[in-house]
Amino acid sequence: MGKPYFRSNIPSTLASSLGIPRKHRLKSRKSIQRLFSHGVRLKAYPVHLLFYLEPDAKGSAELSIACSAPRRIHRRAVMRNRWKRRLKEAIRPLIPDLLTSMDHSGHRLDMMLIYVGKDELTPAEIQIKIKVLLDRLKEYTYSPDTDAQNQDLA
Repeated sequence: MGKPYFRSNIPSTLASSLGIPRKHRLKSRKSIQRLFSHGVRLKAYPVHLLFYLEPDAKGSAELSIACSAPRRIHRRAVMRNRWKRRLKEAIRPLIPDLLTSMDHSGHRLDMMLIYVGKDELTPAEIQIKIKVLLDRLKEYTYSPDTDAQNQDLA
């Protein structure tokens, strides 16, 4: 028999290229709590986009992304991990475009992708849904009332 399959058996270049780059991962508990308490939710079934936009003190655009699949819908950890992996694979090629569109905004964007459907979608279909959500997000971020809306929510 061959070696058992573990992530450590995958070449590091392949494993790191499939997910979200480290500098764009949303990991802070405080940021995630703020995202759920004051963030805005956009929906394109079966993917929800939760985001919080704030002016950055440094004046440069920053982006942090997290992916989630709720236990209430996906009972098995294997399924939750699969959907999170597919979300990460779908958003990864879209990050450079998102960063260039935010380049001159001087805002920090925290966002979370949540897979809420039970349907079996292909990665290409998931990517189409995410593109729809990102287009709506771009419309929202370019509105002049963005700062006022976030201050009203806080």
